Parts: sequence; C-alpha cells; structure tokens
Amino acid sequence: MRKRYNAPATPFARLLADPRTPSAAVGRTMDVLHVTLDPISLLRDMRALQAELAGLADRPVIEENSPTAPALDQFFAGLRTAWKDGEARPTAPARPVAKRERRRHDPFAAVTDTLRDWFEAEPRRS
Repeated sequence: MRKRYNAPATPFARLLADPRTPSAAVGRTMDVLHVTLDPISLLRDMRALQAELAGLADRPVIEENSPTAPALDQFFAGLRTAWKDGEARPTAPARPVAKRERRRHDPFAAVTDTLRDWFEAEPRRS
C-alpha cells in the first residue's frame, strides 16, 4: 500500500483548487480579498480587541440589583466539578435515576417453581 498526500496548501488555495467552487468570478473575488488581507494588521487588530475585551471584563459592575458573581479563581475551581451537578437552573427538574434492568435472559426462569419446592422441602441442603 502506498499513501499519497496532497502538497501542503492554505485554505484559500484549497478553495480555489476545489472543483466544487462555483465559478471563476468567485475565484476572482476571493483572489481580490486574499490580496487585501494583511496577517500583521489582522494580528494587531485581534490583539487590540482582546485588550479591549479584557478591559471590559476587569471593569466592576455598578448596578445595584445585579447578583454578586463569584471571584474568578472560585469560578475556575468550580469548573473542575461543575459537570457533576448537571443542570444549573433552579427550575430544572431532577433527573430520574435509571433503574438497572436485567442484561441477559434469566436461565432459571423456567424452573423457579421447582427449585422453590426443593428448597422448601429440604432447607438444609445447599
């Protein structure tokens, strides 16, 4: 068996090479978009937006009626076991515990009455 792999390509190059790409116009539109993208400026914009998001997250909440949120370290510590609690809403119904059923056919079902008679007749025998 011989495995053959495609040459490494970016998602853009794979999109253009795919025969399911509808038309040459789409290819040209994507080509124009590809030329205008600058990875360095995209990274700079992403870092700026991340810094803005971190600033929003660190800002204290001023509302009087808002519930107090746990500290960030308490929140992260609770994530370790949060999956065990299941649904967190107070109105959620409790999950019923599934009853464990027999997993195979009972081999003594046909002779249960006979065995009961034997045990009642001679209780000392094992």
